[in-house]
Amino acid sequence: MRLTFKAGIFMLACLPPLAQANEMPRLPDAKSMREECSAFSQMEMRQCLLKQVDDSQRVLEQAKNLAHKRISGWDEDQRYIRQAAAALETSDRSYLQYRDQQCAWQSALSGGAAGNAKDIRLLACIAELNYRQAAVLKNAVAELPEK
Repeated sequence: MRLTFKAGIFMLACLPPLAQANEMPRLPDAKSMREECSAFSQMEMRQCLLKQVDDSQRVLEQAKNLAHKRISGWDEDQRYIRQAAAALETSDRSYLQYRDQQCAWQSALSGGAAGNAKDIRLLACIAELNYRQAAVLKNAVAELPEK
C-alpha cells in the first residue's frame, strides 16, 4: 500500500512516542512527493513542492521543540541536561548542512534538465529529509518525560 503525502504527514504527526517494533509509519519520500505534485504544470509542481517543504519544516520545528522540552524536563543532573541541549543544537546545525549538501547533489542528478526540474528534485529532497529528521528527533527523546 502506498501512502499519499498527506497521509504520511498525518501518520508522522500521530506517531506515538515509542512506535511498536516494525510498525513505524512510512514517511513521505522525494519520489512520492514529486509524483503527487506531477499532476500539475511544472510551475505549479514547484509551488506544490514548496508547500511540502513548508509543511515539512513545520513538522521538523515541532520535533525540535519537543526534543528541547523533553530535555529540559529530564530528571537528570543539570550538567547533563545542558550537555544534551548543546549537543542537540550542534546536531541541528550539522543536519542543515548535511541536508543542503545532500539535496544539492540530488538536484545535480537532473543533469541538463530544463525549467524547474533541478528545483523540483531539490525541494522534494529537502521535504523528505526534514520528515526523516523529525522522526529521528521524536524517537530520540521518546523515553524522556513530558513536561
